[in-house]
Amino acid sequence: MTSTVKLNIKSASDSEDKELSSTLESTVFDLKKDIESKWPSHPAPKDQRLVYAGKMLENGSLLKDVLRLEDARDKNNAFTIHLVCRIMTAPSPLSDFKPDTEGLRRRKQQPEQQQREPVQEQQSQHSQNPQLSHHLPHVQSFPSALHQHHGGDQVSP
Repeated sequence: MTSTVKLNIKSASDSEDKELSSTLESTVFDLKKDIESKWPSHPAPKDQRLVYAGKMLENGSLLKDVLRLEDARDKNNAFTIHLVCRIMTAPSPLSDFKPDTEGLRRRKQQPEQQQREPVQEQQSQHSQNPQLSHHLPHVQSFPSALHQHHGGDQVSP
């Protein structure tokens, strides 16, 4: 004789719980097929995840092996199983898809341009104002600056 159990199926995506009945000899996959046929959105078994007592149920498991028959029933004498479904959205046709890459190009170029502009601006200011050029040591004048700093000692570059 096969025993029948009541199952209270809860889902966050649906405001109402669904009560199903199944035999203890049924597999989790059988339950998923039953959910597919009776649930309003008809989620495919491959998109369903069933959770009982904090554990995800495996497709091949028998209900009699995973349900805690002695103590885990709700007030309606049913076992509560949580249903989590993968949300599948319909892909849009590729002909309608036009990526906006202009914005990306501008964003990538803006930081580089912002970094280059001040350097170019500084260089043009220094070439126009010779009084500022002594503040920036040039590679050519650096060894002579060291020579002067060390009081005439020879310093190799």
